[in-house]
Amino acid sequence: MDQEHTTAAKDSGRGESAAYLEWRHYIAPYGDRRKRLLDFFQHVAVPAWNRQGISPVGLFGALYGSSSSSIYVLLPHADSDSVLYSEDRLLQDSEYMRDGAFFHSLSGSDPGYWRIENSLLRCFAPLSMSAVRIQGTARVFEWRIYANPNQLQTRQKIHMFTQAGEIELFRRCGLTPVFFAETLIGPQRPNLQYLLVFKDMAERDNRWSAFRRHPDWAVLKNRPEYADAVCNVTDLMLQPLDFSQV
Repeated sequence: MDQEHTTAAKDSGRGESAAYLEWRHYIAPYGDRRKRLLDFFQHVAVPAWNRQGISPVGLFGALYGSSSSSIYVLLPHADSDSVLYSEDRLLQDSEYMRDGAFFHSLSGSDPGYWRIENSLLRCFAPLSMSAVRIQGTARVFEWRIYANPNQLQTRQKIHMFTQAGEIELFRRCGLTPVFFAETLIGPQRPNLQYLLVFKDMAERDNRWSAFRRHPDWAVLKNRPEYADAVCNVTDLMLQPLDFSQV
């Protein structure tokens, strides 16, 4: 199964090669200090990540379902070395240290952000993180987290998505996936996560309605082997920041 995950993630047909995705939830200050953090992302952090080959970088704010001060950053990693050493490489990047000197020097009484919460995901289906294709037309992203009762049911849900054809049905109904992945490190494990992209909320509602009415979905969701694959769903709506590359 692990080899299948990696192969699927690399064989996207769009030139993408990320095997792992890192979600970062920055708990950000409000007002001018939030703008200071956004400026740091735009002019310092994102270019430095790109120099490491971490691209495209997605940056999102909450539309609803989360704190309005939250900033979510999606980092695609080609391999485990990128995951393990990206922070060290940032500190060794002279441009990153020079351009971000002011931000790096902020004190505990005036921090650039309150905290960061990280999750590490492994892709099990092809990526569609083409910045040009998505950025020009779509403005709303839906991030869904499926909590699974146990690891066996996690595998069953992956099978439902892939071999049983749920992802393909998504596409036939006009739902556009950005990624599908399993959470390796993070809260509320075991769980699977995926991200969908839409032009607006009206399109989102219409596409989901078409999916739920599709006769193939009625058959698939009632197959007994998938009956207990998901025990809870978390649904967050996100908007890309102006300088997001996704």
